[in-house]
Amino acid sequence: MSEKNKSETERRGIEALMFLGIVSVIIISTAVLIGTVYSLIFTADMKVRWYYIVGSICFSLYVLFVEFFAYVHHKKWVFPFYALSTTMMGAFYYMFLTTIIGGLVLLIALITGLNDNGLFMLLLREFVIIGVVLPILWGLVEGRMLFTKEVKIPLKDYKGNGVRIALISDVHLGLLVGKHRLGRIIRNIRKYEPDIIIAAGDILDTHPRFLVRLEEMIKEMPSIAPSYFVIGNHEFYHGYNDSKEYMAELGYKVLDNKLLKDEKTGLMIAGVDDPGAFENYDAYRAKIDELVEEAPKGKPLVFVNHQPLHFKKAAEKGVGLMLSGHTHSGQMFPSGFITKMVFKDGYKGLNKFKDSYLYVCIGSGTWGPPLRVGAPSEIIVLDVVEK
Repeated sequence: MSEKNKSETERRGIEALMFLGIVSVIIISTAVLIGTVYSLIFTADMKVRWYYIVGSICFSLYVLFVEFFAYVHHKKWVFPFYALSTTMMGAFYYMFLTTIIGGLVLLIALITGLNDNGLFMLLLREFVIIGVVLPILWGLVEGRMLFTKEVKIPLKDYKGNGVRIALISDVHLGLLVGKHRLGRIIRNIRKYEPDIIIAAGDILDTHPRFLVRLEEMIKEMPSIAPSYFVIGNHEFYHGYNDSKEYMAELGYKVLDNKLLKDEKTGLMIAGVDDPGAFENYDAYRAKIDELVEEAPKGKPLVFVNHQPLHFKKAAEKGVGLMLSGHTHSGQMFPSGFITKMVFKDGYKGLNKFKDSYLYVCIGSGTWGPPLRVGAPSEIIVLDVVEK
């Protein structure tokens, strides 16, 4: 291993440990809050019971332990424990939301004396239970859904009879997302007969060595049409260089900070690595500028960027269409409001700036909890036409 690669690996390891430590502290602190508030709501005398807090902490520790164990020991027998853990992760999210809302309502009740009203407390308990159980049940159903959306894009500088692009992102192939979901994606893409397939990052959610059982299926997409791939943050987490080499070996054209011409359609296609692969955001932004400026003027340019960042600047420099993923549109309501605030250029669907377009795919699989609430998985079929 070269000194540069060794240094990069060490940097990623340190960042991963720091991230895990911070997340663990936040989750355990949240568990204490949930246990405390639930204890007040669900006990008749409204006193804090230690077993509610301990139970909540154990709940969160199970999730943390299994997530970490699955990361380093990604084996088939781990699947049932991992499936339970990730579902519990979704439940933990809604437990936190009902804790915040229920805690505020309880505080108001204590100030106004409503806590002495038996019917009021019964309704509050039912709200907390329904607020967790209902979205989990619905999320398990919606998490299995997969829609195909057709969108027409009048691409500047394009002259021709049209180009069909199939866009997928955030499949997260691993323990939970496997042959069934990937098979549905491939069948749908094949049905629409695209000229180009774009895989806009986070296709993998584990190290490639754990995906032997899926290799033949992953190779099917390049057999349908020329397939382009960019690194997402999850490929970065699980093996930056290994993921790129793996996808290239399976027939994908890896857009790792490259500009390529698609010979069949004449489109110029550029792609940039996830921001995490750069030393800092300025280096990431500079690479985008470099790629866009490298493209021949007057030629239709499609830019693939896993995260929907820097779109307006890229548009001003000549990008006619940017394709992204990453956001999941929050994946579970109401997280979409947060992603909307963070990704101001566009957090889902079709977005326009002047005569340029950004399409953000909200994901073709699921990450973490196998749940989607208000943001079903999708494949996007983009029909590029003359402007």
